[in-house]
Amino acid sequence: MKRAYAEFSDEGFEIISVTLDENREDWEILSIEEDIPWYNAGGPR
Repeated sequence: MKRAYAEFSDEGFEIISVTLDENREDWEILSIEEDIPWYNAGGPR
């Protein structure tokens, strides 16, 4: 997904990911560690 995003994001291609993680802190840490460059929404609160 990172390769596709890097190649096509300048042309308007977007990725939106949604997590189903129960723990918001775990989701935030993983998002930072994985350096996710697209929209990344949280799941249940």
